Amino acid sequence: MSKISKQRECPAAGHRITAAECGENRGSRYACPAECSYFPFAPANYEALLALEAQVDQKGAQWMFQESRQRHDPVTLQERADRIKSGLELQAFMVWNVFLRPDASGLNCVQRWEKCGFSGVKNDERVMLRAKTLTRVAMLEVHRILDSQRTEGVDLLAPTSPPVVIMDRSLAAIAPRFGIFLTWMYPLPHFWRLFGAAIQFPEFGPFEPEEVAVELIRHLGGPVSEPERRLWLAEHFVRFEEGLHATGLARRAEMFARMDAQFGRAVYKLNAPFRECRRVLDQEPDVEPDELADEEKKEGFFECRAWIAEKSLTRAETVGGHAILGRALMGQTHWRLQAFGAERLKSLRKRFEAKLGSRVQFVGERRDDLAASMALKDSKFDRALVPPRLLENVEKIILESSRVPVPSRGEPEIDPVAELAARQDRSFLEDAIPALDGRTPREAARDPVLRPKLFHLLKSRIRDLDERNLKSGRNEDLNWMLRELGADELIFDPPPPRKPVDLRAGQGEDDLGDGNQNRPMPPPLPSEPLGLPEVNRRLQAAMAPFETAAEAMKELLSSGSFLLEDAHELAKAHLHEDEFAFLVVFLLQAWFSLVPRGSRAPDLNSNDFAKAFDTAMEAVVDSINKSEYGFLKRLLEECRQPVLIQMVAFELMEAAKKLPETKQFRPPCILVMIALIRATVDTVDEALRPG
Repeated sequence: MSKISKQRECPAAGHRITAAECGENRGSRYACPAECSYFPFAPANYEALLALEAQVDQKGAQWMFQESRQRHDPVTLQERADRIKSGLELQAFMVWNVFLRPDASGLNCVQRWEKCGFSGVKNDERVMLRAKTLTRVAMLEVHRILDSQRTEGVDLLAPTSPPVVIMDRSLAAIAPRFGIFLTWMYPLPHFWRLFGAAIQFPEFGPFEPEEVAVELIRHLGGPVSEPERRLWLAEHFVRFEEGLHATGLARRAEMFARMDAQFGRAVYKLNAPFRECRRVLDQEPDVEPDELADEEKKEGFFECRAWIAEKSLTRAETVGGHAILGRALMGQTHWRLQAFGAERLKSLRKRFEAKLGSRVQFVGERRDDLAASMALKDSKFDRALVPPRLLENVEKIILESSRVPVPSRGEPEIDPVAELAARQDRSFLEDAIPALDGRTPREAARDPVLRPKLFHLLKSRIRDLDERNLKSGRNEDLNWMLRELGADELIFDPPPPRKPVDLRAGQGEDDLGDGNQNRPMPPPLPSEPLGLPEVNRRLQAAMAPFETAAEAMKELLSSGSFLLEDAHELAKAHLHEDEFAFLVVFLLQAWFSLVPRGSRAPDLNSNDFAKAFDTAMEAVVDSINKSEYGFLKRLLEECRQPVLIQMVAFELMEAAKKLPETKQFRPPCILVMIALIRATVDTVDEALRPG
């Protein structure tokens, strides 16, 4: 081959150059354009960029460890790294010590390496290493998803800086507009790159993300001015993340503490004939017939009425239905009123007694407070990490029931979540919003003082909508609302069509979550289902390493699993929060019986998990409807690991029996719990088998 044929046109040099000259000068001496196919930092060469990043990170770590050994540090960086358990902590350790931590002369590890001549480092690697020394912690607010690889956004820690384009497939696959991500990023010639994990910033009520960051940094003893703040965040990234997480849990605990979560029951004796009392009650226009649950029928009630809530007591919108104030369970001699919330029960009693008068006689009342159970005692956090100011203006949750009409046969089914969101969007513009000082969004849009608060709410709505679209595959958009409000600053094109994804899962080579790739896979299961001796051994070993359920939950998340989040999503239509909290420890027991501590979580398909749960629930519902009593036996035997499921289910039922009388669960809840345990075991078992 001639020397001429080895040459290539170089738009940066303005003439033909050899391949060797290209390789030694691109990105350093030559300012290569983004369209150059030979430039590894061009958008089209994403795969080559990933390989180059991996090489650079490995060489940088090797140099750092070697330098530490040569200094004869009492505890070398290698020894410190080996002690790290968390993937996020290891990532933070490497970024800080390889690329950022300055010595007495102001040089970081890579700069000292360059001063020594960058021995064994090629030009492309040198370009990458120098770029990574410019790594900075950023609080990225995404504005646009440009395509399957690129997003555009701004760094809220540097509000005057221009927007940046981020080249990262995973971010482009999951990011909603106005999603906030705490991450590291560094600049390359034509775009920026994320460096390791990106933590999606939670919402903190009325607080802007910048306010949260400044308040938390100040509380943790860090500086709040640039550039000291950014360097402090780089060194204390994990501590900041822990404070962020603790503050979120503290706000949730405060929210539960303020919640009116009493489930109240009031019993009345009938002084008049049943038919007369029923006739008078049915004259009330806000009363409608309702269905009795099986356990309510067993208690002796044979009719039920639902009482529609007054609009002053609720702001909830339902899908073509009504919010419910409470229910009246009707027996021959005694009736019982029941409602969620002390205020609702008080209002229900007042209206009921006004309507029935002397025909009924109050016997007694009982209220069970569910808030303590919802506060999940195992969700512990270090309160010392929580800034007191960020516990202000905590949202108040109102529990309520609603009646939603079931479509008649032949009518198209609707998605209740999507329909509810659409109704709320339509009424939002005219609603008086407490966060807007009681003004409507239309009024706030014309008020310079309220306009920032309105923008905060609008960003949240757009973010939530994009996340719903990601999950459902739909393409609803709210730009029409922004135009009506004159909020042109927030109008960005909606994301392009994207494959529905689980927003909590890692996304390939640009994994946004806590790293778990260095963990070993769990041991394979034998071809036959586990027998009783092996199940006993596994159950005894499953939770033994953990002092509390909270520790087990932390290990579960560190392994890369989102089992509890997926299980909660499936269960929330059937179980109250306190019932799910009770179930959690048994789900953990089933999981760690198959996936020992320290193992990498197997990849669970959320759709397969949902199908496994639906299959179990269909068997239960079908058998109940047919008044069959063998369904529990079939539920526990027609599965992939019958002995394991039977043992965990038995322990669950025994534990449920020991609960105080006021905390006893409804019988159908136990069946739902067992169905969820079976779905968990079946899905994990399938994931642990090849093919």
